[in-house]
Amino acid sequence: MAPFLRCSIQVLLAPAAIWAGFTFVPSYVAGCHVSPPTNPASLAVTALGIHRQQGVPLWYQRLVERDVTGDDRVDSLLLRAYGRASDSLEVVFTIRSDGHEIYRSTWESSDELLDVYPHPPLPRNPPRATVDTILRTALDNFFTRLRVEPLDTSLLENGKVPSDCPHDNAECDAVVDDLRHHTTYQISFSHAYEVSRIIAWSRQARRFFKLWGCC
Repeated sequence: MAPFLRCSIQVLLAPAAIWAGFTFVPSYVAGCHVSPPTNPASLAVTALGIHRQQGVPLWYQRLVERDVTGDDRVDSLLLRAYGRASDSLEVVFTIRSDGHEIYRSTWESSDELLDVYPHPPLPRNPPRATVDTILRTALDNFFTRLRVEPLDTSLLENGKVPSDCPHDNAECDAVVDDLRHHTTYQISFSHAYEVSRIIAWSRQARRFFKLWGCC
């Protein structure tokens, strides 16, 4: 993973019960230092800085490392938000394995502000600091809600297939058979306003498939 320049940081402790099986990679900023190598500590990171490769302001990032493909090797789950104002960011969730991106989902930060519970409803023209706090809370909660669990094969029974299964029936049947017999985990996550997904890795197709989704 390419280094980042970070100029402001907030480090939050994550409850051990929630993060069992996860490794958090913290970054340290003192005069904008480049982040150090992986440190397997139970820490979460929010950061403000510049993504050197893209030249776009990096408003937030958080990294979790654990195996999600079932090959007993660590994968990287990274949540980033790019932009200059908290109500108009591009939020990007990616999964990387062996240095390659194998999953990506994007959404707008404004979607996270449609339902700001447990915060009070936003007033008209709220202070920027209020919006910043609410959005950071929402992004911090992304990994709190994310679950990596054994595959629920009932999601593939009685003719159920991934919504993004190949259109060719034989190819789709092969994907379903591979998922049922060789997939170890499913990943459940949600974001923004009532958006939920369950995805699972196919060893044969070398990609994630969406087993379930809502809204």
